[in-house]
Amino acid sequence: MRKRYWFALGVIVLLYFIFVRYNKAYSISGDNPEIQKQILGLINESKTVTDSLDIKQIMNMDSKRYVLYTFNTFIGETEMERGMNNRYKITYTSYDIAMLKYRVQTTNHGNYFVIDGKNPDKLIASAKVTIDNKVYSVKIPEQEYFIACCSVSKDVQNRFPAKDSLVLFDKSDKDITADIYKKYQDSLPK
Repeated sequence: MRKRYWFALGVIVLLYFIFVRYNKAYSISGDNPEIQKQILGLINESKTVTDSLDIKQIMNMDSKRYVLYTFNTFIGETEMERGMNNRYKITYTSYDIAMLKYRVQTTNHGNYFVIDGKNPDKLIASAKVTIDNKVYSVKIPEQEYFIACCSVSKDVQNRFPAKDSLVLFDKSDKDITADIYKKYQDSLPK
């Protein structure tokens, strides 16, 4: 009887520590101030890079949440994963001066091509990307900053399509890829 008691107590204590650790990992609520605070903490981890950032877009996709933000001259992105407690943890964050970022992401319901960034003068209306010899189309919102996605094959091998595999189109379906990248190059500090 005594052994059962200690065993049960041990199981309860173990479950408690697992619960506490899980809730610490998935601790971010869905509100912008908390997301900003957590991203700033990661950005400034080794040295202070910025005191503030501006969240431009948030997109929920299945069990993931994608955040597009800016600070100084940088554009950043963060991927967050939702836990069983309906809170999030940051799985990665990155920032640089690139105008567009794109990749294939996996969620609990499949693979998606995700593209985000700045849409100069709101000229980009859609994009086509070739991944593993298949062409996928994605509609780009008419906003200065955007996150957009489309479903891709579950068998996709190439997670980071090459720059020349992405083609950008305006509202008239005219290829504006070169124009957009030139506009971006011209906007960089000399």
